[in-house]
Amino acid sequence: VEAGEDTVIKDVETGKDVTEAPKENKPSTGGSSSGGSTVTSTTYEVSDEATLLEALSKAAARDTIKFKNDFEVSTKNFVIAYNENKVNADITIDLNGMKLTLTGNYTIKYAEKKLTFKNGKIEANDFTNQGTIAVFNPLKGASITLDKVEMVTNGSALLPQGDAASVNVINKSKITAGVYAVATNAGSKDNYGIEITILDSSLSTTGEKAGNKDDCTVMINVEGDLTIKDSYIEGDRQALVVRAGTSNVTNTTIKFTGDWGNNNKYYEGNWGSGNELPSAPIVVGSRGSESAYMAAASLTLTNCTIEGSNNVTIGGVQKNVQIYMYGRAVYPASLAITDDATKTYAIVKGENTTATINGVPVTDKADTDTSEEEGNTGTDNSEGENNPGTGPENQETTEGTDSTSTETSDSNQSDNGTEQEIEPSVE
Repeated sequence: VEAGEDTVIKDVETGKDVTEAPKENKPSTGGSSSGGSTVTSTTYEVSDEATLLEALSKAAARDTIKFKNDFEVSTKNFVIAYNENKVNADITIDLNGMKLTLTGNYTIKYAEKKLTFKNGKIEANDFTNQGTIAVFNPLKGASITLDKVEMVTNGSALLPQGDAASVNVINKSKITAGVYAVATNAGSKDNYGIEITILDSSLSTTGEKAGNKDDCTVMINVEGDLTIKDSYIEGDRQALVVRAGTSNVTNTTIKFTGDWGNNNKYYEGNWGSGNELPSAPIVVGSRGSESAYMAAASLTLTNCTIEGSNNVTIGGVQKNVQIYMYGRAVYPASLAITDDATKTYAIVKGENTTATINGVPVTDKADTDTSEEEGNTGTDNSEGENNPGTGPENQETTEGTDSTSTETSDSNQSDNGTEQEIEPSVE
């Protein structure tokens, strides 16, 4: 932020103006000749946790908090600032090319406020073996924006949760996360109505929770809107899951490594919660009870590239899968692809699905196999794994098949039968 007619720059540590506007352009709150008034904005320069927390309490709308250097901030103190209403405005933090290191594994959650980071790096790597716990959790009416920011975490990066909660990852931002880069939680209908926008950015996951590549880079499983454009999404178990809601993906590369293994799991029978569902580059829809994930799933792909596929056996038949679909009678799954006519897609369709490529219906279906018709009703086969959740001090009891977090007991069963120690929840 440059000094100008409506800008004052302050060093929070000294409380003094660092750069004043020229005399003829000094900030003013008085009237103008046209009867209007000039709105003053302030840039708070910060150099450590104390000055950042002070700036958060002082900043008003249109103000900016600007980093002077790299430093660490406790996620617990960030949470306290929001919980005790010390943050009274929408906040813009200009990292100014510096790095913010978040320590501890408390989820930073807030409602009815906007939080924007731009121009720098965020690291949050104290979520060891807790890859499903979110770092940032905007609630009802709140948003988080990463604008030209690189974020690295061994937790899950961004979890919008609540009506009109939104996530924006834009302008060549990059996220490398543990289990989820951006995901939603279907534990309650109060979590529905979210908006996710990913523009000109790159998102990937590492399967950090148990080192087994069990991850899902982007997932929407509630009623809401997901928009991805001019971006790159890479995942090991799934890259993109549209379990509910409306998604539009344009000029984007979806890469699937397949490094998780367990290729055939969930291709027959009901799915579990979170990303306990078939492994593929893209999964659309849901399979199981209609009392969870209560919205149709719709995906539109325009000029996209899918790299990688999963070779599976369904009903004794080998199938190559890039996009797997399954729907329910009340909540069907649909796919519409617009692309170069010479491109091909490996699409496998189950019950209650429709798919078109350039307006032509896709006829290759898995629902002709009797094995695909089994278990299409009833309750989900949830293993309680990999639901995006919040840090230990933020967990709440929710309704439905999803829990707010998987971190609700002292251990969790992995796919190979061994016990994984995880942090118990704290009310």
